[in-house]
Amino acid sequence: MLIFGSTFSMLLLGVILLGAYKCWMGVTHVLSRTFFHQVEERHVKKISFFLIAVSILFMVSPFLIPRVLGFNVVIEALYAVYGGTAVWQLYSFYDKHFGKNSGKNS
Repeated sequence: MLIFGSTFSMLLLGVILLGAYKCWMGVTHVLSRTFFHQVEERHVKKISFFLIAVSILFMVSPFLIPRVLGFNVVIEALYAVYGGTAVWQLYSFYDKHFGKNSGKNS
């Protein structure tokens, strides 16, 4: 039972990290195009990595976050965004390689 539980939690962690990676790339793109278009890309990536890393740290420590101010709703929204982004990415990969039109050029 312990092996199944740890395997399942690692699978969920992988899904969340895939979604976080895609969100990191999206945040980097948005920040570099709108706010920091004159700053080097490595600095923009560092800023967006900090934002995503802090949000993941908030997701990892649910007992340290006060429930009175509504932070738990924000954390649940982060889970939904990262999980949804990962599921979208996995579906796009599946559809591209194994879908009906995978052999056709479209």
